[in-house]
Amino acid sequence: MIQLIYASQHQLHDPPTEYAQGDMMPYPEMPARADQIYHHLAGQAGVEVIEPHTPLSLESLMAVHDEGFVEFLREISTNLEQYWHSPLPDHGYLYPEVFPARRHMNRLRDSMVGQLGYYTFDVFAPIGKGTWQAALYSATVAATGAAQVLEGQASAVYALCRPPGHHAGYDFVGGYCYLNNAALAVNRLRELGRVAIIDIDYHHGNGTQHIFWDDPDVFTGSLHADPTFEYPYYSGFADEIGGSEAIHATHNIPLPLGTDGSTYRQAVHEMIEKAAAFEPSALVIPVGLDTFEDDPNCHFGLQLDDYVYIGKAIAEMGLPTLFVQEGGYNVEANGLLAEKLLEGFLS
Repeated sequence: MIQLIYASQHQLHDPPTEYAQGDMMPYPEMPARADQIYHHLAGQAGVEVIEPHTPLSLESLMAVHDEGFVEFLREISTNLEQYWHSPLPDHGYLYPEVFPARRHMNRLRDSMVGQLGYYTFDVFAPIGKGTWQAALYSATVAATGAAQVLEGQASAVYALCRPPGHHAGYDFVGGYCYLNNAALAVNRLRELGRVAIIDIDYHHGNGTQHIFWDDPDVFTGSLHADPTFEYPYYSGFADEIGGSEAIHATHNIPLPLGTDGSTYRQAVHEMIEKAAAFEPSALVIPVGLDTFEDDPNCHFGLQLDDYVYIGKAIAEMGLPTLFVQEGGYNVEANGLLAEKLLEGFLS
């Protein structure tokens, strides 16, 4: 049996546009991404849909995230019009535009608009009235999935999180991500012992790495496009191996643009060997379907049978496993790709 965890509140977050390299374009992290996967999987035999109705507490979020950061995100989204100095734009979203990077601009301000830049590292995480509820329920989906793994009643548990989470750090948002869903799931799965993360999204999970950098009980592994050429540019290099308290608990495999299924499969095996050596008791898989050859925003060449192979390789670790949805921007293909990953895992 497959348990599919889903919350319709993700639809409350629907920014209209993003600004990239001088161009305005439709925001690719759209509600249809999750809904298409939901409709594709929910009607299949052996799939049980679980929709949580009680959100995670702020206390639970603060076990992973900075208290001031969580309060900021909740407050600015819930009371958006109160903190904007002029009428809100017609599209209803605030986009960060000033980032206090210099030493004389690093003070945390009382102004919510000032904090928008302080707690943000790029322009790809706008905040609207529904952003907080969507992010909160996305985090709840992940935590609920972890709870189902702990109960052990299903062969596979798939947390259909949206917005995604792996670019959200201890105290920052970015890259379409607001709360780190995978990290919150890991925090719940600690009951079993050490936990390993194997992030198979096209982009490096910089936020997840940031949260667990000095944690010796969490293995943080990521296979992704080489950040020399691809977002997030500043993290995900092979020489990033963890902080002084957790050396070798982080392992990155940056891959060249155009990576095909054969090369990716080899990297999966390398990562699994590293994770297995950590001797974890549970596994969290941040799933990016943006490694697909026909993804419009990314540049790998994986095909359908590669996802079956990845799922099977993960299953061979023999660990309680939670899949957590991250990227994937070919809306029409996402459901089939998720199905193939689970097919491999259950075969």
